[in-house]
Amino acid sequence: MNVRTLLDNFDLIADAPGGVPKLRELILQLAVQGRLTGQCATSADWRKLSMREACLLITDGEHATPQRTADGIPLATAKNVRDGFLDMENTDFVSSVTAQKCWRRCRPRHNDVLMVCVGATTGRVCRVQHPPDMVLVRSVALIRPNENCLAPSFLELFLRSPNGQSQIWGNVKQSAQPCLYLGRMGNFVISLPPLPEQQRIVAKVDELMKRCDELENRQKERSAHHKTLVTSCLNALSGPKCDPELIIQHSSFSILFSSAESISELRKTILQLAVQGRLVPTQVGRSSKSSEQGQLPASWEWKTIGELQPEFQNGLSKRVGQTGEKTPVVRLANIVNGVISATDVREIMMTSSERKKYELLPSDILITRVNGSVDLVGSFTQVAIIIDAAYCDHFIRMRLPADSIMPEYAVLYGKSELCREAVAKLFITTAGQKTVNQGHVSSLQVPLPPLAEQKRIVTKVNELMGMCDKLKTKLTQSSVVAEKLAGAVINHISA
Repeated sequence: MNVRTLLDNFDLIADAPGGVPKLRELILQLAVQGRLTGQCATSADWRKLSMREACLLITDGEHATPQRTADGIPLATAKNVRDGFLDMENTDFVSSVTAQKCWRRCRPRHNDVLMVCVGATTGRVCRVQHPPDMVLVRSVALIRPNENCLAPSFLELFLRSPNGQSQIWGNVKQSAQPCLYLGRMGNFVISLPPLPEQQRIVAKVDELMKRCDELENRQKERSAHHKTLVTSCLNALSGPKCDPELIIQHSSFSILFSSAESISELRKTILQLAVQGRLVPTQVGRSSKSSEQGQLPASWEWKTIGELQPEFQNGLSKRVGQTGEKTPVVRLANIVNGVISATDVREIMMTSSERKKYELLPSDILITRVNGSVDLVGSFTQVAIIIDAAYCDHFIRMRLPADSIMPEYAVLYGKSELCREAVAKLFITTAGQKTVNQGHVSSLQVPLPPLAEQKRIVTKVNELMGMCDKLKTKLTQSSVVAEKLAGAVINHISA
C-alpha cells in the first residue's frame, strides 16, 4: 500500500456510513505502522520500547479530593480532556496553597500528554502546549516523553491510534468504573522510528486529518443544503394550493428523499395531509362545526373522541395469578414498530371473568398509558389480528363505534402531529414517567370525514407509506453496499 492508494479512495471511504471516523482511524493505524511515509515498523531503524523506557514521567493527579474554592488555580478532571485538546471552559478551582502541595506530585508543562485513566472516557488523549497553571485529579494521567527518543506529538498519535487504544483497554481494570493503573500504562509497547521520521509521520497525519476535516465540513454543508430542499418541498406539499399527488409523482421525488431523516419527515407530512383532507379528492370549505384547530372540508367535522362514545378499559394490573387459565399478556415490549408482536409474550393465570374483561378483539386500539418517552406515551396501536391475549395496565384499551370511525383512521390520526402535539399538552409527568388517562384521550379532537372518505384516506396513506418503505429499503441497500465497498478498500489498504 502507498499513500496514493489511500488518497485515491479518500472520498469513497468518507461517503460510506461513518466514513470519516473510519478514515481517521485508518490514518492513525497506518501512521504507527510507518506506512504513511513509505517506512515500516519492522524496519531496522525502528525499535520497540515500553512506555516506561521511552518516558521521563508517568503519573496521575491528586488522589485525595482537594478542597475547592470559588476561584484560584483551575482543577483539570476527565471532563476537561478532549480528543486532541484540553477544554478548560468549565472547571472547579483550588487555592494556591493547595496547588503547591499537589504540584509536588505532578505539574503539567509544555508538551506533556494527558490521558483519562478512570471512567467511561478512559483513553481520551490530548497534548498540552504552553498550558496555564492547573492541578490534575486522579482520573487524569500525565505522561512526559523523553524527547531524545520520543516526540510528544508522536506519543499523542500513538495513544490515539487503534494500536494504542487496544493496549489501553486491554489493560483496564473493570470494577465499578474502568480504571487504568500507572504500572500497566508503563508496560505499553510503542514502535519508535528515528525522531526525524516521527516528525515526518506526524506532519503527514496532520495533512490527512486536515483533509478529513474538509470532507466532514463539506458533508455538513451538503446535509444542510439537502435539509433546506426537503423542508421547502414539504412546505410546498402542505401549501393550500398544492396538489400533493403532482409533487409525489415527480421524477426527482425519490432523489430528494434520500436520507432517513427526510423520509421520516415525509411520513409525518403524509399523515398531516391525511387528517387535513388533502390526500384524496374532496370538497374544500368550512366545517359545519367550528374549532380552533382550523378549517376542514365541508363534509368533515370536528369531534372529540369522547363524543364518539368509545368504550375504555385500563389494563390488567396484577403480575401474578393463582387460579384460572394461563393467558398471554401484551406488554410495552410487545409493541414493535406500531404492531403487536407475539414474541416473548408473558403468561399469567387469569380467571374467566378477567379474560373477558381484558380480552383483545380485532379493531381494538391499545393506547400507551404510561411511558418515559414523549414519543410513546399516548400512542395508538391497533389490534389488527385475532389474538388470544390480555393486556397489562400500561395500556388503555379503546373500542370505537364502527358506524362512526374506522380503527385504521383512528390510528392514522393518533400518529399525526395533530394528535401528538395535543397529547404533549395533556400528559402528566411523575418521577420521570409520563401518563395519560381516559379523560385526556376523550378530550382529543379528531378531524372526522365520512366513513367512505376515511376508507379512501387509509388506502392512500397505506400506498404512500409503502412508497416510503421502498425509499427506506433503497437507502438501506445503498448504505450497505457503500459500507461493504469502503470496508473492502480499507482491508486492502491495511493488508
